[in-house]
Amino acid sequence: MTLAEVEALLGGPAADSFEMPADYPAYRWQREWREGGEVVVVQFFADGRVMAAQGRGRPQPGPLARLRAWLGW
Repeated sequence: MTLAEVEALLGGPAADSFEMPADYPAYRWQREWREGGEVVVVQFFADGRVMAAQGRGRPQPGPLARLRAWLGW
């Protein structure tokens, strides 16, 4: 997967981007997307392809889901 494909999937450019030194043995770039307490971290090889990805946090239910839970639906 490329950076463009990741951005399309996650809704736009990353909030933060970190570039590792050229001689770093693992990944070359790390980008982080954040929204509402969730974080997605994606690491890219030097050729621009995804090496690894991880997420942290729990998505919060939207207002409709909270209403349904409150009503017991």
